[in-house]
Amino acid sequence: MSTGGYDIVVIGAGHNGLTAAAYLARAKLRTLVVERRPVVGGCVVTEEIFPGYRINTASFEHVQIHWTPVLEELDLARFGLEYLEPDPAYLMILPEGRSLPIYRDVERTAEALALRSGRDARAYREFHAFAQDVLAIVRPAYLAAPTPWGLVRRTAPAIVRRLDRVLRSSWLGQLLRVTTSTCRQLVERLFETPEARLALALSPISAGLSPSAPGSAFMCLFHDLVHETGVKRPRGGSGMLTQALRRHLEHSGGTVLTGGAVTAIETERGAVRGVRLRDGTVIEARAVLSAIDPRTTLLSLLAPTDLPPRVLAAARAIRVANGVSFKVDCSLRELPRYRLGSAADAGGAAVPMQFIAPSVEGVEAAYAEYAAGRVPREPALMVATHTALDPSLAPPGRHTLLLETRYTPYRLRDGTAWTQLREAEADRLLALLARYAPNLAAAVDQRFIQSPEDMEARFALPSGHQNHCDMSADQMVLRRPLWACAAYRTPIRGCYL
Repeated sequence: MSTGGYDIVVIGAGHNGLTAAAYLARAKLRTLVVERRPVVGGCVVTEEIFPGYRINTASFEHVQIHWTPVLEELDLARFGLEYLEPDPAYLMILPEGRSLPIYRDVERTAEALALRSGRDARAYREFHAFAQDVLAIVRPAYLAAPTPWGLVRRTAPAIVRRLDRVLRSSWLGQLLRVTTSTCRQLVERLFETPEARLALALSPISAGLSPSAPGSAFMCLFHDLVHETGVKRPRGGSGMLTQALRRHLEHSGGTVLTGGAVTAIETERGAVRGVRLRDGTVIEARAVLSAIDPRTTLLSLLAPTDLPPRVLAAARAIRVANGVSFKVDCSLRELPRYRLGSAADAGGAAVPMQFIAPSVEGVEAAYAEYAAGRVPREPALMVATHTALDPSLAPPGRHTLLLETRYTPYRLRDGTAWTQLREAEADRLLALLARYAPNLAAAVDQRFIQSPEDMEARFALPSGHQNHCDMSADQMVLRRPLWACAAYRTPIRGCYL
């Protein structure tokens, strides 16, 4: 069966696909979004996993979207989207009760640091000022098409406005160090306390990079978005963003088809002519925009004969890390009570996000075990108690907790399948967390486990990797996902990424 009448078909109803589709429909293009799952949202979804509990089964914090005009241009508040902002945004928790709150306000964060180290407080303020300048230049590029001319055109005005600082040898020297150093080298040069080092290292660690990955220091600059935009969560759960995008899309005349897995992008004489679904239906369209992972798009949905050999070889060489995280979502009888060293540590469970690790060196050791295909003995733990900010996500008096690791491998060196290990690993991780919050063992009521294999199956994430492919320096900007497709275009006319 064949259906037609669309200007463009978008593959995947995650937040990226729905955002693109909303703009296309607003521009009066006949737009269809096709989604494999029965619900929209991709990794930005909230689901009732336990009766009465709304669980963010993948992402939950929204930061970089507030660095864009999307929310205002699409007027998503009109379609039901409301953001809440926790402050402190994070609480770094280390062994022996040491901790550091990261506030929206730089000065409050520096004052908390000064309780441990006056030097670190000064260095934190100075790095913030430097990061503000760099991010003011990066932001226009972030919103530009990744072409050499596009990047130059968008960043030039921001550079000119800061020319007096940009031309200083000290500023250029600092920029050179940040662009050529690893995260670990940078934080060890700047700070003396493990709390400050971990705080700045959180961005590359969250992205699944090693603190010693080449180019990872540059990602530390994005820590400053905590102070610039804040860290926000939609009221009602992460999926409220994608629900608002769907409402906008449909209000503008677009259509969403759920439960429709795309098995092929149909082409003819080097141009797109539509997509084929698993049931054999062909949906004709003048263009196709794929919002799923690039390897699947280029190597599975397109036929090998559709792409030039050099592009096919480059697509096969796209690196995807061996997983990145293991997740346990729990319903709780009460919030965790953390053992913290002082009242100045901002009181654990009241902060909806905790990052728990012994030190950057400890995170590095966990990464080394992960890279060797072993489950780290003590991974870094990202812990979120969503109901501390938004009680509507659970029944009255009850709470939710997310426990997520950095790092957990998808393929284990000894060949053990995650189906054999997942329950025991969830037990072990909750026991690790209970060392910091002793009441946790009695507080957990129900749990929902997602190993890297589970995340691959549920969300079609290759190897369970949240970013589809590695965010290493050589797979970013003009080379993301590869040079031949960096400006969203593929060699197939009408086929876009």
